[in-house]
Amino acid sequence: MKTILCYGDSNTWGYTPNTGAKIPFEKKWPGIMQARLGTAARVIDEGLNGRTTRSLTTPSGKGETARNSLWCCCNRMLRSTW
Repeated sequence: MKTILCYGDSNTWGYTPNTGAKIPFEKKWPGIMQARLGTAARVIDEGLNGRTTRSLTTPSGKGETARNSLWCCCNRMLRSTW
């Protein structure tokens, strides 16, 4: 089975502007893609509000860089510990 990592920002996370609530997996784009692919692939949703391509730091400000976060996601995916 193929695995697709959806690494992105608030659009991937499923942010609702009016309430700040998270859209359920089935209703946001990674979930819709999973439904369309069925069992042909596994979709991993790794969205984070505020993540940008202009900054290497995460919005939490805890010293973790977006690059390190992506590296950890890829390692977990390769080891199938998701």
